[in-house]
Amino acid sequence: MLTQKQFYRTQAWRRARQAYIDTRLAIDGGVCEVCQQEPGLIVHHKVWLDDTNCNDPTISLNPDNFLYECQTCHNKERDPRRGTPGRVLYGADGEIIRNTNY
Repeated sequence: MLTQKQFYRTQAWRRARQAYIDTRLAIDGGVCEVCQQEPGLIVHHKVWLDDTNCNDPTISLNPDNFLYECQTCHNKERDPRRGTPGRVLYGADGEIIRNTNY
C-alpha cells in the first residue's frame, strides 16, 4: 500500500492530473474552477486524500473528484478532518497570518 506522499509521485497520478488539466484547458482555457478569475495551477481532490483512500482509484484517480484551482483558491482550502488549523491561517485576501493558537 502506498502512502499519500508516495501516491503523488506515481505515474498513474501524473497521467490523471495531466489528463484533467488538458480537459480543463479544452473546456474553458484552464481557468480556476472556484473563482473563475485566475488561471488554474493545481489539481485538487474534493475528497481529501489520506494514507488509506489514496489507494482507492475511485477516489484518488477519479476526475469527478478533481478541481482545477488557482494558487490563491487552493491556499484557502482547509482539511475538514483537522480540528484545528496548522501554524498559519489565510486572511480574506490570501495573506498569511501566524496562528497564535498552534
